[in-house]
Amino acid sequence: MRIVVVYPPLPDVGFHFLPQLDQLWLTDLFDALLVFPTIVHVVFHRKVVHGIILSLSSSIEPTLLTYMYYHAVAHSWFLTSTLCNVERIATVAITSFPDPRAGCEMVTSQIWTKVSAHKCGDCMFSGHTVLFVICACVWTTYPPCNQRIARVVISTIIWLLVLAGSAIVIMNRAHYTVDVLVAWYVGIGNWYIVQYFWKEQTCLTGKHCYKPVNNHGVFSVLAVDEDHERYQSSFEKHQPSLRLTLTSSTTNNDHSEMII
Repeated sequence: MRIVVVYPPLPDVGFHFLPQLDQLWLTDLFDALLVFPTIVHVVFHRKVVHGIILSLSSSIEPTLLTYMYYHAVAHSWFLTSTLCNVERIATVAITSFPDPRAGCEMVTSQIWTKVSAHKCGDCMFSGHTVLFVICACVWTTYPPCNQRIARVVISTIIWLLVLAGSAIVIMNRAHYTVDVLVAWYVGIGNWYIVQYFWKEQTCLTGKHCYKPVNNHGVFSVLAVDEDHERYQSSFEKHQPSLRLTLTSSTTNNDHSEMII
């Protein structure tokens, strides 16, 4: 016979200062408030729209500009999410915290087949908060416009939503404050680790890689030698509106800038 010992919640400073709510749906609402706008932002980003317009109005390779942008964002977003979820699986499996809220469903058998939305012990660290933070990192790294003031305002609003969502998670006693804090560390840390290794290391293998040189519509593509001439002939005919930097993978200083 298996005896299950139920421990009281751990002391938590966040629980002391933030009032308790019983509205778990609010955490899912903040998921929607951040995830869906982020998807729309990525799909209809100014660089993507610009690339589609150029493709339709000229002889530019149809999907080149959109592919470069999606290639960068998709890898950054999904690879960061994968790393965070793998780390969360490890932390949840290694150490079990007493659940911070009453009413969670304790599952001690059939763990692979029983589905439950609010199981006990799902604490370290907050998956909702990681999702909030990664969405905010997407907006910060790939801003929707060139104007500095607009970028700052939009990023500030997004990060304030992340703070509010994090507070809601704590107020609902869905996680301890340390779960939320660690989620911030893990989300931001993994995002910029992926940014570094993807843009600075993986791109050096000689495969096509989009790298945003700055926030003013400048694209940098690492291309293998056989593709260099094809990209050059595709871009050199067009009027100045967007700059593309093509770099040969076999030479260290062979750079070719084109205005299209």
